[in-house]
Amino acid sequence: MLQFIEQFSALQQQVADDARATARIQMLVYCHVMESAFPLAVLRNLLLLLSGRPEDWVFHSLNKKGQTVVCENPSQKVREIKRLADCQGVTIGSVLRRLWNDTLRHRFSHAYYALTDSQVLSTRNLSPIAREAPMKFSSDPFITFDELSLLYKAALSFVSGFVSEYSRTSSLFQKQDR
Repeated sequence: MLQFIEQFSALQQQVADDARATARIQMLVYCHVMESAFPLAVLRNLLLLLSGRPEDWVFHSLNKKGQTVVCENPSQKVREIKRLADCQGVTIGSVLRRLWNDTLRHRFSHAYYALTDSQVLSTRNLSPIAREAPMKFSSDPFITFDELSLLYKAALSFVSGFVSEYSRTSSLFQKQDR
């Protein structure tokens, strides 16, 4: 993942004078980082272990009826991590929840957005194939480029911290195996 980020950072530097190109790169990297399954699975498993439960690499959560279900999308995974973290009095769930912007992920992943010179607008309701009834176009941004930049930087910090800590911890176990 770090190589992916580095490659897109190099591209971003090449288009630094183009706000729209920069925003597209930041959206792509943000969504890629935040939808990455491995960091979320590791965090969830650490929280399970902290609560005395065994690890579970199939990402499960409880639905509103209390039934165990498989988490299919990142929003479900983030909610489950927050729930587990709150039960243990750990703040990582709240931090991750503030970092997660499902609207940005959804609009970008399904190409329901348009860019101005300073903001990302939603085109979700303009789609002829959308499930909802069409609505009037709103010129209100769902995220400004400044807000996007903050999310992008936070996602980079998240993945950098995760990779650093994962590598450090893994090396401790590799040394013990020798």
